[in-house]
Amino acid sequence: LFPFLFQRRVHGDLQLRMRLTADLIHHSGQYLNAINEFQIDLRGYKISAIENLTATNDQFGTIDLTDNEITSLAELPPLRRLKTLLLGNNRIYKVEKNFAEATPILENLVLSNNRIVRIEEIDNLATCKTLIRLSLGDNLVSKIKHYRLYTIFKMPNLRVLDFQKVKLKEKLEAKKMFSGQSPESLQKTLVLGKSDLSSVEKEKEK
Repeated sequence: LFPFLFQRRVHGDLQLRMRLTADLIHHSGQYLNAINEFQIDLRGYKISAIENLTATNDQFGTIDLTDNEITSLAELPPLRRLKTLLLGNNRIYKVEKNFAEATPILENLVLSNNRIVRIEEIDNLATCKTLIRLSLGDNLVSKIKHYRLYTIFKMPNLRVLDFQKVKLKEKLEAKKMFSGQSPESLQKTLVLGKSDLSSVEKEKEK
C-alpha cells in the first residue's frame, strides 16, 4: 500500500523507516513559502538517504529534509531551480565532493545539528561555489579551533555562516592565517579542543 515504507531490525526490534521514493515526493506537502519559493516538505519521515530527487521534476526552489536520519550528503541530481536545501537535525557525517555540481544556483544550505566531525567535509562543501549562506552549528566540526575562519577562507563568497554575518575583518584575518599553507601546516593550525569536544558530546547524550 505504501511502497515508500520499509522495515529494519535494530537490537531485536523492528523499526519503520522511509525511503525517499517518487511516491513519497508526490504525496508530500508542496507550497509557496515566505520568500516566494516553491517548497516541498519532507520533514520527519525518518528518511535515511537522499535519493530519487529527480521525481521532483525540478519544480522546487526549497527542499526541506529536516528531522530525518540521513547520513550522507551525496551528489545531487540536476536541480537547476534549487536555491535552498534544509538538512538540519539529521545524522550526516559525510559530504561527497562536488555534491552540488548539478545545482548551479544553490545558495543556502542548513546542516545544523548533524554529525560532521572532519575538517575535510568543509573542503567538500567548498566545492559548491554558489553558497552564500551556510549553517554547521551543533556539529563537532564547529568546535575545531579556527573553524569559522577556515570555513570563510575556503568559501570566500559566504555572506552568512551559522546565522552570523561574515565580516570583512574576518575575511582578511582568514586570508592572512591560511593563504599559502601546506596541508601539513593546516593540520597543525586546526586543532580540536578536547574540552570543547567533551562538552558537546555530553550535550548530545542528553
